Amino acid sequence: MAKKGHPERVDPTFALQAIREANSIGSAYTHYIIAHYRATGDLAPGCDARDLYAWWDEYNGRQLENQEVTEEVYT
Repeated sequence: MAKKGHPERVDPTFALQAIREANSIGSAYTHYIIAHYRATGDLAPGCDARDLYAWWDEYNGRQLENQEVTEEVYT
């Protein structure tokens, strides 16, 4: 059985920055680690890629629910 991600472990500020900088959701975790490191000096962000992907799915669901989707999120 595959483990599920824990979106509550993800810092939304770093996540949105990473997704804006990444060219795909697959490379977003690398950008997340870089953003976290730049801000904290710590390479261990406290979450893994599975958590980031779960956060992204949850974030998109909330945005669609509230009809607040912007093009910036998808770039």
